[in-house]
Amino acid sequence: MSRFLLATHNPDKVKEIESIFRDALGDDIEFVVGIDPGDVEEDGDTIEENSMIKATAWLEVNPDCVVLSDDTGFFVEALDGAPGIYAARYAGENATYADNCNKVMRELGESTNRRAHFSTCATAVSSDSPSIVSIGSIEGLVVKEARGLDGFGYDPIFIPSDDEDGETFAQMGINVKNMISHRARAFRALAMGIKDAGW
Repeated sequence: MSRFLLATHNPDKVKEIESIFRDALGDDIEFVVGIDPGDVEEDGDTIEENSMIKATAWLEVNPDCVVLSDDTGFFVEALDGAPGIYAARYAGENATYADNCNKVMRELGESTNRRAHFSTCATAVSSDSPSIVSIGSIEGLVVKEARGLDGFGYDPIFIPSDDEDGETFAQMGINVKNMISHRARAFRALAMGIKDAGW
């Protein structure tokens, strides 16, 4: 059985990805805490490049594991695609989730175009097999005021539908979110790719 290692310092991501993977592959899969390579410079131009950069850096110091990584972009149509690949640090290097959400809402103002989408690239790498890459996306709207207490990142300001009165990711809870989210779609596809490859 493969030993899976998540290439992230974000405990919220760890919880979400482990849940998605266990739903897809079963509860008996093994996640391990490996050697942390420290801060990895994500200097790619796309979520695919940044996800691979992280995966490769973690694999170099954990060659006996299957390393899982991801990179997510949040693309707001009226902001010319911003925050895009800079979603995690949109309001600055040490920005909180709330800081980033507030900047997006402030820049949108009263714009009638609230369309946005999330895209996640999920990557699996190992020392003795070709890498596996999957993409998951979801369309929706940015609300005018944050709603909900669950989730993380931009979850309180994103409705995954065209219904302005719908629930944000932060309102629907992790179990529902993990059925439909961009990250869920990417990692479910990645898990099936790993299963088909016999890792």
